Amino acid sequence: KRFDLSDCFETIQTADDAPSKPHPGMIERALAETGAHVATTVMIGDTSFDMEMARNAGVGGLGVAWGYHPPEHLSSSGAFAIADDYPHLMRLLEQPHSSRAAAS
Repeated sequence: KRFDLSDCFETIQTADDAPSKPHPGMIERALAETGAHVATTVMIGDTSFDMEMARNAGVGGLGVAWGYHPPEHLSSSGAFAIADDYPHLMRLLEQPHSSRAAAS
């Protein structure tokens, strides 16, 4: 709210409204609220808890290397890929959904 970004998101999930990560509740609520499908959904995160939550929800987990946990922790927690920077993240998101599902 402070940066007036609320119009950039379809839904906002926090641990105030669902169990904390790695429980899949936040992703499950986001899927229900948006009508998105598990097979075409990716959780982008910077911690092993994010990747575990993605795995627990049955969606792909895509790690980013510039966050809290090192890339090797993201990979060992289930990330199908690790983005080195924002342009790399965008290229990974443009890949066909089937390659994400197969890799996760």
